Amino acid sequence: MATFSYDLDAMSNIANQLTDLVQEWDVSKESLYTIYEELDAMWDGHANDNFNEKFVTEDKQKYQKLSEVMNTYINLVKKAIERYTNAEEEVSNIVNQH
Repeated sequence: MATFSYDLDAMSNIANQLTDLVQEWDVSKESLYTIYEELDAMWDGHANDNFNEKFVTEDKQKYQKLSEVMNTYINLVKKAIERYTNAEEEVSNIVNQH
């Protein structure tokens, strides 16, 4: 039979570190959007149009998707911690009743 071990503290630390990194990413992403708007106001021509099209239709969506995927992962890690903790508590209650 397979044996599994979980380090809930490590999982929690990872979730917290990832949360901090995603928050940093979101701040950086907003700064990038501001710089993009400033650049767009100063730059005209076909190259600008091509850059705008790529940035708005592809890159900006990818940046947002990264935040969403990472937040989903963080929530799943937190949910796993919660489920494991609840299961441990339930087993402890059963053992203590008998």
